[in-house]
Amino acid sequence: VANFSGTPLIICAGSTVTFTDLSTNATSWSWNFGAGATPATSTAQNPTVTFNTAGTNTITLTATNAFGSDVETKTNYVTVLSSTGARKEVQDYRKVFATKRRLNRFLM
Repeated sequence: VANFSGTPLIICAGSTVTFTDLSTNATSWSWNFGAGATPATSTAQNPTVTFNTAGTNTITLTATNAFGSDVETKTNYVTVLSSTGARKEVQDYRKVFATKRRLNRFLM
């Protein structure tokens, strides 16, 4: 039975995800990570992949052994944020934190 996990699942463009094969009794693997990934496909058991394009990525693993193949597809499994969007989220958080810190000083 084909199965896998990946970590992390929310990243900035240009970051990597490590996939771990959780398949039962597989002897070979065929991964498809989509067009925005490097590499887009792999035959490694536990590949590390760079995602360069913002959006969501569907990941497919075909696990094979002497008795046949099984396919596991996880739709919208990896979320890739644009670098500028993620940077803005961090900047917004810092602004909120700084405002809260100033407010706390005022109230003391």
